[in-house]
Amino acid sequence: MGSRLATDEEVERWQTEGWVLLEGLVSTEEIDEATPDLNKVFPTNDEYQADPEGVTERWKGRPPPAKEDFVWPEEGPGFRPQQHVWSQTFPFPGAGALNRLCVHASVVDFAERALGDPDVRLYQIHASAKYSGLTNYEQPMHTDQNHSWLPAVGKPPWWNLEGFLYMTDVT
Repeated sequence: MGSRLATDEEVERWQTEGWVLLEGLVSTEEIDEATPDLNKVFPTNDEYQADPEGVTERWKGRPPPAKEDFVWPEEGPGFRPQQHVWSQTFPFPGAGALNRLCVHASVVDFAERALGDPDVRLYQIHASAKYSGLTNYEQPMHTDQNHSWLPAVGKPPWWNLEGFLYMTDVT
């Protein structure tokens, strides 16, 4: 199955409810084409799990120990710095397939229609890898819209569109 455009009903749901799941918006084949680029951004799970400390040192260097002012409990939600050890920002290295996913025509079409404006701007993209055994990834309910409600000259305030593209299933 190829990529598709969002339906009018999906766009309306985002506009009225603030969220929508857009299954199949980007084709599996296009996502799979980005895997070689992804492997230049993060180690594979097998590579990481074989030697977590060694792989982290080879990829990231030897970071100083994480310092937190508040010690979170082992169980339950909390913002732990280890949750973001394996995070990278756009643009990504490689042949460009991973970068192209960020501005995929189906994603741009949805953003323009959902926001009702063809003048959309990409200002931030992150990719994250979460490896089992590294940390407790549970965190409190939160939203990252605090930095996205910015007045624009001659336009209504900006709106934030957040999206998640899960590249692989993990155990």
